[in-house]
Amino acid sequence: MKKLALVALAWLLASVSLYAKDFEGKLELSIEAPSSSATAVMFIKSPLLKVVPKETVKMENEVEGYPVIDFEKKKITLISPKGKYYMDMPLSQFENPIAKQSVKPQKSGRGDTILGLQAEAWVLDEPSSQVEVEVWATKELRVGFNIFVSLQKTYPEYGLLLGRIGKALADQGYFPLKATVRDKKGKQRLAWSVLGLAEELLADSEFAIPEGYGKMSDMLKKTKKSGGR
Repeated sequence: MKKLALVALAWLLASVSLYAKDFEGKLELSIEAPSSSATAVMFIKSPLLKVVPKETVKMENEVEGYPVIDFEKKKITLISPKGKYYMDMPLSQFENPIAKQSVKPQKSGRGDTILGLQAEAWVLDEPSSQVEVEVWATKELRVGFNIFVSLQKTYPEYGLLLGRIGKALADQGYFPLKATVRDKKGKQRLAWSVLGLAEELLADSEFAIPEGYGKMSDMLKKTKKSGGR
């Protein structure tokens, strides 16, 4: 009887995991580096992700704007409200540098409650880059992809390292809530954290290219022909 109860419990837990829904909604983010700080809103509707900075941020090819990532189509679209254009890129340009070197963060054994979610601290001592990383992550949120994948474009050195850690944690079903990168002297080099989250249904149009926007290459050609700069 006891064995039967254990089998039933295992089946129930497997069923809950199988039918658990991916998180859909918004996250408020804070990112701090020695020479800059920024806040942003992350929109998630699997397999889509959009990060809209509250301050102007320059991305690939000096595009000022925000990225929309489609993890299913393996595509990232950079959208510039200032220029009213967009630029498509293969997601492999972001995923390949991450996959080039794997990392193995370890559980520290410490736990805490962050934003009402049970979280665990993961640590990585990275000799090659002379930094130490601590990431607090939870299994109570699920998205199925690496939300750190594009950090490398705005924070090349440490953003890439967090991208590798983010992949390692995502592969194990964890969602990061807070990450800190420090050098061996204890100085903070990069800090990323979720300040708040709201689960809500998002319209597909939230991730669409705004009406009236054109491809970056076409818009630049049009500007050049008209004599603009």
